[in-house]
Amino acid sequence: GGELFLEKSRYIGLLKTNSASSIITDSAAGATAFSTGEKTYNGAINMDVDTLPLLPITISLHTNGIKTGIVATSSVTHATPACFYGNQVNRYGVDEDLAKQFISSNISVLIGGGRDYFNKRSDHLNLIDSLKENNYVVIDSIIDDIPDDTEKLINFCVEIFSFPISTIIFFFPPWNTGPIPQNIKGIAIIAKKIFAKIEDENFLILFNILIKTILLLYN
Repeated sequence: GGELFLEKSRYIGLLKTNSASSIITDSAAGATAFSTGEKTYNGAINMDVDTLPLLPITISLHTNGIKTGIVATSSVTHATPACFYGNQVNRYGVDEDLAKQFISSNISVLIGGGRDYFNKRSDHLNLIDSLKENNYVVIDSIIDDIPDDTEKLINFCVEIFSFPISTIIFFFPPWNTGPIPQNIKGIAIIAKKIFAKIEDENFLILFNILIKTILLLYN
């Protein structure tokens, strides 16, 4: 017979994602397990069962000189992608808090929805300006020209889903033109191109909200 792509992997790990509070996990507790290796209660974003903060894997990677990126078909403040940079006792109603926590993270590439949590906030802060001050290049479309010296990049796109389930369609603002990648694989390729410019080891987190799938890529 044939060979599974999985068999080509150098390392293979198994993970049980049931939460500490239920056999049925939610996005927050499940992603916390992926990000920290620790089980926690449903609703917790990188907090242990005693509500103490846990360190996401992206911090350890950054300490070891590995660049990290997040590509999501949801808001970037959704519980799953947020588990790779934030900490919250309860996942609900904390999108603006998570956006603020991202500012102090070490994520190099962020592609997903949720722009309003950064620049249309109840505290009237414009975190887009803060991102630019932190040397992020903020683009309106993943087909925009990206400067060769780019080391950190943000693209906020609209998190709209369509069927069939095998394909996630991203809808972009009408002023965009050109060949727009039509699925998360295409957008991940764009993220990898950014990493190619940086020329460092990299770790990319892909989150497909429609089928609740996390894919972790190391290069």
